[in-house]
Amino acid sequence: MTVEPTQTAEVPAPAGRRPVLAFLANLFCAPIGHFYVGAARRGILMWLGIRAVEAAAFLLTVSVPGRPTLVVLVVTVAAAYLILPIDAFLIGRRRRVDFSKST
Repeated sequence: MTVEPTQTAEVPAPAGRRPVLAFLANLFCAPIGHFYVGAARRGILMWLGIRAVEAAAFLLTVSVPGRPTLVVLVVTVAAAYLILPIDAFLIGRRRRVDFSKST
């Protein structure tokens, strides 16, 4: 009598969220990457806060002309352009496997 080995079906691991995809989504259309990783509220609030800081930097540049204020505006806009994608990437990396909505 021969015993045949039983085949076990391997269950694939859950796909999870890809942090790089969240980064790229936010890079092109903020705060979409935060929606992707389940942190919609955080993404919207950060986006609104960054837009307020950019508006203040722009008003400073208009009211006090000169190179230093222009540098402040450029640095502020560059930092704001990268803050949201980096934040979405970090959230996505923490939540790689278990996706759940955050508050």
